[in-house]
Amino acid sequence: MQFSTPENKYKILFNFLAAGLEKGKGVLYVCSEDRPEQIRREIEAFGIDIKKKEREGALMIYNFDEWYFENGQAESVKIIARWKETMKNYGIKV
Repeated sequence: MQFSTPENKYKILFNFLAAGLEKGKGVLYVCSEDRPEQIRREIEAFGIDIKKKEREGALMIYNFDEWYFENGQAESVKIIARWKETMKNYGIKV
């Protein structure tokens, strides 16, 4: 999906994120274009208490290379295992 402005992107994404958090869902945000620190600032500015949500384990933010790469390699088996483990930790059947 392509967004007309970064502000438009954040508005759409963070409304979706907020709706999930309000329903008690866990959110995993994997950044591609933006750095996790920038996303944290933007989420806080949007009005979500990011420190609280991260502390509760309701929100996790990773840069794509942290999530998808290990030692510079993208190994599909490890990526799938990481997703499965995260889902299991949130009580989602895999």
